[in-house]
Amino acid sequence: MSALTDLRHIVRGVAVWAVWVVLTGRVNHDRTYGQLRRLTPKQLLAHALPLVLVAGVAVHLALNMPTEFKVVLTMGSAMGVALGGTLVVGTLLLDWHLTHA
Repeated sequence: MSALTDLRHIVRGVAVWAVWVVLTGRVNHDRTYGQLRRLTPKQLLAHALPLVLVAGVAVHLALNMPTEFKVVLTMGSAMGVALGGTLVVGTLLLDWHLTHA
């Protein structure tokens, strides 16, 4: 195989893994590209519904919240993203360490 084909397989594998992480909420999901292609719209909606609900509530709050609270919410959200990101990265590192140890 050529280097371009290898790169394409690696990128597709990472993309499929990332999509399954989002849909299942699990890092070690053991799902494949074929399973992703065979998902029916109903199954995809069932996997994505929690994300859709959270995004809908966030958009509603962003559009209807008074301006004074948006500053506080933005600061709180930034803190939450920072702390949540640290937690997620720490969990991924721990999961990787336990899987490959």
